[in-house]
Amino acid sequence: MNTVRQYVVPANPQTAGQVAQRNAMKAVVAAFRYYLTNAVGRTAWNLAAAIMPGAQSGFNVFTSNAVKIAIGDPDASFADEISAVAGKKSRFAMKNLDDGATGDEAGTFEYWEGTDKTLLSKISEVSISSGNVDGVSDQAAGTVIYCKIRKDGQDRSGLAKLTVAE
Repeated sequence: MNTVRQYVVPANPQTAGQVAQRNAMKAVVAAFRYYLTNAVGRTAWNLAAAIMPGAQSGFNVFTSNAVKIAIGDPDASFADEISAVAGKKSRFAMKNLDDGATGDEAGTFEYWEGTDKTLLSKISEVSISSGNVDGVSDQAAGTVIYCKIRKDGQDRSGLAKLTVAE
């Protein structure tokens, strides 16, 4: 059975909350498109998506985390590059969400790590220094680990797979 009804123009009240949500979404999409473009960083978001229930992309997982943060702090920092460096460190090179500048967000980040991508533990609390967040592994050099950083209950990086460097 076919039915027809009159076209009604949808309401768009543009409340302060709606405007904030839309602006945050625009900023997050722009950041992913223009600033957070490192292939390793994107691979980490894709790996994070792969272990979550339901079919999602790394972009979806990043957007879900970043929009929640951007509403309250549009200058928040997210990992763009992730690498293993000497001293058993996992280095997260940070960029600011709003303009892609070197990450400079104040406060404490949590470094999470594990040898199984689904079983990570909080290892330490660290801050940004010279645009980087460095987590020190508690695993032996040569061990393959999965790691990420979080702040205020939200992921600030995807899930990186690294080999611990001496």
